[in-house]
Amino acid sequence: IFELGIFHADPHPGNLFVLADNVLAPLDFGQVARLTEDDRHLMADVVTGIVDQDPSRIVQAFRHADMLPDPSGARDLTRDVSEVLDSYRDLPLAEIPIGEVISHIFALIRRHRVRPPAEFTLMLKSLMTLESLANKLDPQFDLLGALKPYARKLTLRRLNPRYIWRTGRRTLRDLGDLITDMPEQVNGILTTMRRGRLQVHIQHEHLESLIETLNKSSNRISFGLIIAGTVIASSLLVTQPDGSILGLVGYQTLGIIGYLTAAILGIWTIISIIRSRHL
Repeated sequence: IFELGIFHADPHPGNLFVLADNVLAPLDFGQVARLTEDDRHLMADVVTGIVDQDPSRIVQAFRHADMLPDPSGARDLTRDVSEVLDSYRDLPLAEIPIGEVISHIFALIRRHRVRPPAEFTLMLKSLMTLESLANKLDPQFDLLGALKPYARKLTLRRLNPRYIWRTGRRTLRDLGDLITDMPEQVNGILTTMRRGRLQVHIQHEHLESLIETLNKSSNRISFGLIIAGTVIASSLLVTQPDGSILGLVGYQTLGIIGYLTAAILGIWTIISIIRSRHL
């Protein structure tokens, strides 16, 4: 995982043969994944954060990997990670159940809607399976202690002048591309503004529910006005002297029909309000 970035994603006991001279032979390479260098550094920060009981380092690694949906929620995530690590603070390193810690971290990832890379998630699940298998082969095996030197080595690699030079050269190349492309992009924006074609799209979260509520409210107000108008018109017709419309329907009969129509519409409106549970 730390040296090559390649790992078996399903290392359960059925996929391993124990050969002579303590040799393990993995089988079934249908689920093999590869970690990028950034994913390996992320894993190193997570392991180091667990070993050093440093929740800020774990959350900071998530932030650098652009895994947090909202950076403002980092404080709440740090507090929850700290609570998880505090429950293992008094245990020796060899007794910290890394699989259980990872399981708690998965729960926090779901709760805070953190977006980890797919390969990173597979690798954490693979570590949980490996710890269970390793404890069956050797109950005294310390997975976290075995991971620690590799994580330290990968962390120290960032201080290597060759790594710093490679990273700086990549940053300078990206900066050069940005400076080269910027005049063309600014010219395109100005051209769009001169032609009056510049559009700004604003998306408000949960605005659909507000629009739906306004539509329902306006529909109920419209029904209320129609019912009120029908009642008033029916009252005027009922009080009229004898007469009819085109010799077909009398004024009073038409008024009674209006009353019945208003009553039906009113009852229907009340039922719909009660069913929606919003009085």
